[in-house]
Order: sequence, then C-alpha cells, then structure tokens
Amino acid sequence: MTKLSEPGPPIPGKRHNGEPEDEPEYFYPCPICGQLVDMRDLRQIMWHARPGHKPLDIGP
Repeated sequence: MTKLSEPGPPIPGKRHNGEPEDEPEYFYPCPICGQLVDMRDLRQIMWHARPGHKPLDIGP
C-alpha cells in the first residue's frame, strides 16, 4: 500500500462553487478501490485517477 507521504507534500485545492456546508461533502468514494478521497487534497485525487491503483495509507 502506498503511503500518502510518498506522492509529495499536500497540494491544496479550492472549490469553484463555494465550500460545502458539511464535512462529508469533501469526500467521494473512489470507483476503483472504494477508498474515500478527500477532494481538498489534489495528491489524493491524482492518485485515485490512476488506473489499477491500490488504496493509499493515509495514516496519522
């Protein structure tokens, strides 16, 4: 399993339609591995866009 620290430092993103009202709205389930992806972190989005990837080890 790849650790979140391996893809590099955080790359913050900004939503075009304003911030969501609830914390869960920042996440979506990856259609490939099923892991929840934090849309505020471009590293996670790019990782989960790769075909055949494994889940990331988010860890502490």
